[in-house]
Amino acid sequence: MAVVLSRRVILIAASAQLAVSAAALPFPAFHPFLAGVLFPAPALLACAVALRAANCAPGRYRLGWLLMSVMLGAWAAVELYFGYYALVLRYEAPFPGPADAFYYAGYAALIGAVATFAFTGRGLVDYRTWADAAAVTIVAAAFWWHFLVEPRFEDGTSLAALVGIGYPILDLAVIVGLVVALYSARDHTNPRMLLLVASVSATIAADAGYSLVGQETVASATVLDLGWQAGYWLLALAAVSPPSRPALVRPLEGQSVAGLLLPYAAVSPLVLFAGYLAWQGQLHLPLAIAAVLAAAFLVLRQWFTLVDNRHLYRQVAANAEELQHALQEQQRLRAEAQHLADHDDLTGLLNRRAWIARAREHASLAVTILDIDHFKAVNDRHGHFAGDEVLCAVAQRLEQLYAGSGVVGRLGGEEFGVLVARPLAEAVALAERAILLFAEDPVCTRRGTVIPVTLSAGVASWQAHAADPLAASHQLADARLFTAKRGGRARVVSAPGLVA
Repeated sequence: MAVVLSRRVILIAASAQLAVSAAALPFPAFHPFLAGVLFPAPALLACAVALRAANCAPGRYRLGWLLMSVMLGAWAAVELYFGYYALVLRYEAPFPGPADAFYYAGYAALIGAVATFAFTGRGLVDYRTWADAAAVTIVAAAFWWHFLVEPRFEDGTSLAALVGIGYPILDLAVIVGLVVALYSARDHTNPRMLLLVASVSATIAADAGYSLVGQETVASATVLDLGWQAGYWLLALAAVSPPSRPALVRPLEGQSVAGLLLPYAAVSPLVLFAGYLAWQGQLHLPLAIAAVLAAAFLVLRQWFTLVDNRHLYRQVAANAEELQHALQEQQRLRAEAQHLADHDDLTGLLNRRAWIARAREHASLAVTILDIDHFKAVNDRHGHFAGDEVLCAVAQRLEQLYAGSGVVGRLGGEEFGVLVARPLAEAVALAERAILLFAEDPVCTRRGTVIPVTLSAGVASWQAHAADPLAASHQLADARLFTAKRGGRARVVSAPGLVA
């Protein structure tokens, strides 16, 4: 809440100061008051809040705001110096003079601050960002030199001319740092970054206007002074705005359309202007060289884009292949999980749930229920491990016997069920063959123990007309199995009183 309140106070103060200054500009009598009182105030306030921002900022941002406070302090001293001449001495301050030394020191600090802010984002690792920044910088430098710096050489090489030439050159250095800072910023929409850019832009615009219209006397104020004052106020707002949010570095494809088109929009006027001069027979070599260099950086940018696209396509292909492998592995694991869920852990046959589900999905012609006779005695005499081997042997032989003729499942314990895809008579014959297999060939365990095994079976035809065919068929076959057990075991019962 305190930060919001501070910004509100600065906005109110800035609006009031700029409004009073603008209203007083048409009246020369107020100009000394403006230069001596109102103009130094924004620089002093901005210096104070920049020091506060430096105290709270982390890492390189601390150094950046310290440099900003040095710049503001130096320029505030210049404003007070000019104000003293305007308000007290009532005549123009000397040019060049001590004020220029402070201006130059402030420019050095400003360039260092902008560079410090620039070297904290993705621009260090994105070559396309540097190519874009270089193209825009070359365009700005070419126009700046042609319209602001080069005409100054016509005034000769006096100290005053050299000092005057230095200002647009320093502004150009600030522009270079500003362009790089914009391209390398992690968050272009952060209020602090936007206000910083606006502040520097207002200062450079005022400097450019000052260079175009010529030097004004210090004792007289102009509308350009409002640009410098606005720059101070914007810096003060930037200093009290929330710092840059920690965020992931945005890839180039995340830039806005305006950001992607900016290099082309910037280079086009320079190329057209240089071409126009050449067409008029006034070839300007520095502009022509700048246009070629800017266009070369655009070509370089396209090359970086093509290389990155090639890597991207390869990565997409690799990701697609990995995804395909992952899907195949997922399908394999899903099938394996389904198999484990549907099959008995010991014998590998369908478990009771899966066997019942299969019976409900595919109608059979007969149902056979088989049970190992005296299986408890096998476990008691030979041990449970031997009993497990007997169960596995029975499962394996039944699966081989009914291959192509039925679906075998372990219904629980030593009981097995078969969905037979054959008529009742053939189902009975298969059950008799199963009993005969074990009568002729006992089970031999891994330890060499020979265990005689007999089976009892109940067979029933598929009860298709019942409300629940599977339940009715299973109940009938189970009842006949009970009859076989009660009748002496090692036999098949397929109808009441009919023993095979």
